[in-house]
Amino acid sequence: MDYKDKAEIILVYILEAHSTEGWKMGPRFSKSKQPTTIEERIDGARQLLDIIPDTVTSDPYDASKVRVVVDDMDNKFDDAFWCWPDRSLVIHDDRYVFAGRNIIQQVRSPDKLLTHDLREYMESQNK
Repeated sequence: MDYKDKAEIILVYILEAHSTEGWKMGPRFSKSKQPTTIEERIDGARQLLDIIPDTVTSDPYDASKVRVVVDDMDNKFDDAFWCWPDRSLVIHDDRYVFAGRNIIQQVRSPDKLLTHDLREYMESQNK
């Protein structure tokens, strides 16, 4: 994982991106209901641990992987940073210093993954 020696990388599980009652992408992608309790949201985040176990962890002490945490049911993190369905952010010294493209910008420019913005930012800061 690039930059793990320079930054702590955390995945915040927010609203379900492709819920059966939301942004429908067909049965291949829309398999889950939008969580209505914090327990359901935590269960959704746990599914990531099963899907990509070599990349993510729920262990707060495992610095070798990306830690997974969940937004609260009031969606405070998502509301503050407009992250749905996904977005890269950098917080440095308690300041919000970088935001990658949001989904609207991504759709307009699909040739780059959302993580490309973050990689470019990290490279510019670590020369």
